[in-house]
Amino acid sequence: MNKFQLFLHLLLVILMPLHFLKIFNKNFSLDKKTEIAQFLADEKVDIIFGTHPHSLQPIDILKYSDWTSETPVIY
Repeated sequence: MNKFQLFLHLLLVILMPLHFLKIFNKNFSLDKKTEIAQFLADEKVDIIFGTHPHSLQPIDILKYSDWTSETPVIY
């Protein structure tokens, strides 16, 4: 186990804020956001919190790819 993995193991909650901005990139769809969020969920991020949407966005619960847990995502 390297130092980074040890650090992650000791954390209680991993919160990942992401800047989900669609204004400048019209191709950055909800599907792409979900793809990024699923990658982070599979990496065991506990909560994914999107910022700067300029409009109401959905809230989702993604399951880890190994089905051991879930990650809430606020787009």
